[in-house]
Amino acid sequence: TDSASVIVSAPDMDPKQFQFGKGVDVYSLPEISAGLKRHFNIELYRQGRLLYVGSAETTLYTDRKNSVFLHCIPQFSRVSASVHVPSDFPRKVGRTELKLWNDKDTLVTAPDLPGEFLNFHLEETPGNKNYHLLFSLWDDTGSLAAKSVKDTLWVPMGQSVTMNLPLVTTFSQLQMNMVTTDPQQTNVSFNFPA
Repeated sequence: TDSASVIVSAPDMDPKQFQFGKGVDVYSLPEISAGLKRHFNIELYRQGRLLYVGSAETTLYTDRKNSVFLHCIPQFSRVSASVHVPSDFPRKVGRTELKLWNDKDTLVTAPDLPGEFLNFHLEETPGNKNYHLLFSLWDDTGSLAAKSVKDTLWVPMGQSVTMNLPLVTTFSQLQMNMVTTDPQQTNVSFNFPA
């Protein structure tokens, strides 16, 4: 995270807000009065996007050092997808990507490593939202050679969504030629390019 916002409130005091920027690991909150039911709420951000939220309620004392430890809950989810590209795939693979989008967010990632088994990871996906999913594979000429589509993908908050995607080619799987030079004899040949 690169920034944080902390709000401290209690029934007998006005709320106080503290802002922290990059490079702060320990948050110091001066001038908070001691007493019961001090409620701490923290929000942690990266590049302006909310990532974690935590809260705690405690008693603050005047005769000892006070420390508050907050358990922060992720406000994002993780999406992982795997695609098997057979080693005998009929076209040379140029590049691949996984795209997840809705009306507000668009997330795109490349595979961890190239090869026969492609693994994609989107680590900070906003949760509790529906997305469209598109896996695309282009050949070495830049033509779309295969894809996989999910029209609706529900991503619950704070969860990991993992899936294996089917590979659907965009080119012909069967070629058929018919030769009719002689009306009495017809030749038909079939070719399976994939």
